[in-house]
Amino acid sequence: YIDRTEVSNREYERCVRRFKHRSPPSWPGGRIPEGKEDLPVVKVNWNDARRYCQAVGKRLPKEVEWEKAFRGTTGRKYPWAGKSFYPSYARTVESGVLSPEPVSTQNKDISLYGIQHLAGNVREWVGSFLRPYPGSKYRMRQKGHRVIRGGSWAKTKDHSLGWFRDSSNPNYGWDDVGFRCAKSAR
Repeated sequence: YIDRTEVSNREYERCVRRFKHRSPPSWPGGRIPEGKEDLPVVKVNWNDARRYCQAVGKRLPKEVEWEKAFRGTTGRKYPWAGKSFYPSYARTVESGVLSPEPVSTQNKDISLYGIQHLAGNVREWVGSFLRPYPGSKYRMRQKGHRVIRGGSWAKTKDHSLGWFRDSSNPNYGWDDVGFRCAKSAR
């Protein structure tokens, strides 16, 4: 199971207060900026994203789970039906916006399974290490990098393709990277 939405600032704040964990650097003075409670939490490194998921009894999705949530079983190019990208469907550079939108905002960026904001809004940490796909002859230059999936308000539509992968050192947080949680079926 994968959460329908990214984790919001409000949700993350509950965990910060309950466990006395550090606030993300995107919160001046350790407080959510006014009016940004429902935006996805960003600038959270992979380790803090993982800790949050564990604290709420979940985990970061595996890369394969995230991709299935995005592409379904038919290998969609985008979460919506069809092979074309439309700037009004997902929050990317082509949308002409300079920030994410609230996690519960409804638009066309919704997968077959009802998962929102996979092609845009914020890119997302997943639980997997960056490794070549089976059968690939690609040699990894970075060791220990974690995978980031999806598109964002700060990236072009090329990042919104269902197969696009990005990665980062797990100790870094980014202005346009958030996360969502998953859990295994019992």
